Amino acid sequence: MFKKGRILHSLASVIFVFVSSASVSAYDNDTHYWLTYYLAVKAGYTPLQAEQIASANVSVDFDDDTEPVTPDLNSILGAYRYKAVFSVVRSKYHALPSKSDINAITNPKVIYWWDPQRPKDAATLSAMEYLVTKRKKEFWAETILAKQNPGMFLHFLQDTFAHRDFASFFGHAGYRRIDHLSSDRVKAKSMALSTLQYLIAFRLSSASKVQQERWQDPEELKITEYLSPGQMSDIESVVGVFCDVNPSIGVEESAIVKKWPSLEEDSKTDFSTPSGYLLPAMYEAYKENTAPDSRRAREVVISSLRLKVVGVPEIWLYDYSQAGVAKRRTSFARVYEKYQTPIASTHDYPAKNESENTKRKRMRKISGKKRKLCMPYELVSDATKMVAPCD
Repeated sequence: MFKKGRILHSLASVIFVFVSSASVSAYDNDTHYWLTYYLAVKAGYTPLQAEQIASANVSVDFDDDTEPVTPDLNSILGAYRYKAVFSVVRSKYHALPSKSDINAITNPKVIYWWDPQRPKDAATLSAMEYLVTKRKKEFWAETILAKQNPGMFLHFLQDTFAHRDFASFFGHAGYRRIDHLSSDRVKAKSMALSTLQYLIAFRLSSASKVQQERWQDPEELKITEYLSPGQMSDIESVVGVFCDVNPSIGVEESAIVKKWPSLEEDSKTDFSTPSGYLLPAMYEAYKENTAPDSRRAREVVISSLRLKVVGVPEIWLYDYSQAGVAKRRTSFARVYEKYQTPIASTHDYPAKNESENTKRKRMRKISGKKRKLCMPYELVSDATKMVAPCD
């Protein structure tokens, strides 16, 4: 056991942030980018607009100010601020309500600062649902008011499904395969349909102030009024293929959760240091972390939309502030020439392999010269067909 004390607490926190960094985001690139791109095209956006929306979505997990693991571990201040930063960023952008907000509603008799378990009591679950729904409505209102790009909001929306019944700051670090669409196909289908509703509503809300006021609640939108039965059937089928290419044997508890009941009470409560088992267990979970293979999701998009090689979209990384504002146009993209050689489909695809699938590339050769390409954050017009070089 570690002795109690703020210094040890902070040191343990630094290791906690490092070890949990690979297992807190959901869904993953296959959903936040490739499925989003596919759905945006089906909702009537141009391929270039779909590329912007999907990029804005997945950038939330990559940008330093909005990713689920935000603290700067190179500074002591970052170590001390980790709980506050986790709570703010995760509740604003990743649908993980903060423990302090939940506790303010439920007023629990005992407070656990690092409880890795999925909450089960009705009061806690009700409070979490209230907080997530409240944030979703506020976020959507901000999005249609800005009229720029719904991608950031869609990230939050999709996480309301993947992160359901999880809270910050620990998130779902104690569970494996939360981020696989195939871990819960019913939930995946609901998430895809909800994403379509909001995509269609955003297009409609951009038409006029009257439409903007009408679509304050896109969940009232009937998709069948805008997409034919044939289109809906195709979408449902392709969502199933997204699930098939990254199989899952279901959500699985890691050692972090399994050993929780056996811990001494003073190692669980607020401001106490974690028991000696925690850090080794988290390191074990880190090494075993798996992720969907986004290369497979990319192939689904290429096949279903019949894309040519030159028409395959890329992930543009937008630069966000903690306030959720795109600070400037991106100057580089993640490219896909570096995708791994195809391997047999597996539910235990290593997360480290997925991180190696894509590489950032800042410059492109245009007419024999290396020049930057910049993708605007605000959606381009329907008539725009290509991205212009930056100066």
